[in-house]
Amino acid sequence: MKKTLKVLVVVTAIICGSGIVGAWLTGTQLEGAVQSMVHETNKKLEVGRAAFNILAWLELVSFEQGIFSSTARYRVKYKDASSVTHSAPLEFIVVDRIEHGPFPWTRVKNLNLFPVIATSNLSLEKTPSTELLFTGEKNQSPLQGHVVYGYSGSTSGQVDLLPIDISLEQLSLSSSGLSVIFKETGDGRKLRVKSQAEDFNLRLGDNKQTRLEVQFKNVELNTDLNKTLHDFYVGSRSITLGEGKINWRGSQTQLGLKDLELKSVSKASGDLMDAQDAYRVGDITLNGKSVASANMSVAVRDINIPALLSILSIFDSYSQNIQRRPGTPLSYDQLYKLKTAAEKYAESKPYTEWDNLTIKTANGESHFSFALGINKPSGRAGGFADQIRHTISSVYVDLKLSKPMLADLLSVQAQLVGTTAPEDIPQLAKLGSEMIALKAVETGLAKIEGNTVMASLVYSAGQVDLNDQKMSVEDFFSVLSPLWDGVSQ
Repeated sequence: MKKTLKVLVVVTAIICGSGIVGAWLTGTQLEGAVQSMVHETNKKLEVGRAAFNILAWLELVSFEQGIFSSTARYRVKYKDASSVTHSAPLEFIVVDRIEHGPFPWTRVKNLNLFPVIATSNLSLEKTPSTELLFTGEKNQSPLQGHVVYGYSGSTSGQVDLLPIDISLEQLSLSSSGLSVIFKETGDGRKLRVKSQAEDFNLRLGDNKQTRLEVQFKNVELNTDLNKTLHDFYVGSRSITLGEGKINWRGSQTQLGLKDLELKSVSKASGDLMDAQDAYRVGDITLNGKSVASANMSVAVRDINIPALLSILSIFDSYSQNIQRRPGTPLSYDQLYKLKTAAEKYAESKPYTEWDNLTIKTANGESHFSFALGINKPSGRAGGFADQIRHTISSVYVDLKLSKPMLADLLSVQAQLVGTTAPEDIPQLAKLGSEMIALKAVETGLAKIEGNTVMASLVYSAGQVDLNDQKMSVEDFFSVLSPLWDGVSQ
């Protein structure tokens, strides 16, 4: 028994000793690692700026090193890149209490004995600009996080926004809280994020007038992504919303969404990407009354990733120029690069399909489908119709527009505008739907069957089939010519 006890004491001492040495070693190397983390984070935020049009960056304010733990303080700055004002960016301080590995105490006490480099315990620091957020019990930080850094370079953890309730003269904000769980591999090739929030309520304005009121319930976001060779992420993304409501500018009209789902799945093979997105709104409401439901799926195939990134980069650069100097045209260099990228994009013969956009109201249901195939550029000269033959491989359009559904939506529009007497809305909406239907027929592009406006277009092998009438590309453009003339006039 004594011998066993001595062995346990020795083993315990070795583990404790190795833990102390490991903690000291990781502590001495930690400041450099933190500086590197800040640099890498800013690089990722720069990529996000192009996608979301925001400016955000991270600064290391201070670093205090200890044996078993260290403390870092970061300054986070944020600004809307699209803002035309020169106001100072929003900023706040985040405190990071870092426990050195390989056996941080918070993991050991939970019997999690797998060695790691370090763990971070993040919290928002109370400052004059953030003190209003500290409304919870014991004045604790409303933003808290726990991050684990593995020896493989991976990071995983959870960030929580605690329940909050703020009521000011011009602002009211309440939320049951937000939870974000994430995991990323060391090489950044795989990223998983899951976020959930039960409810969120925001109101801007005083007691006399509400400028904006927003309510969300049961929001969930899931992301499972893999990075391609071109630092472009593919995988699955989904957003679901149980219920959302919005009211703005003191209007008594409230728009709502119920059972919203946005799902995306993409994959890559070499330079090419395929993707499919599905959109569904279970119910669109007006002042609590059902107006319509909608769903649609969009699929793309053989999208050239380098060409797509090049096109997005050109337009991002152009949008920045427009913000600085409105009215600035694309430069010759940008036009040349755009032409080159567009030709490369078309070389893979990309295909796009909108599958059955459906809008359903109380009295009708409409459907729309569209597909477009692109050819590899031939480089041949010729007229516009000849260029179409060599550039577009196929087109498919199918429209079934319900006049009762259109009248329902026109009724909603009239209610939103508020300039029509309520008792006149149904008759005027019906008259409006009839006029739109007749205009569509007058263009020669549609026909009416009962209460449905129908249009179909199929193009393949240089031949056009418009509403079951076959014609050449030149004849089809002659049908469109009066429509274009009317638009130009």
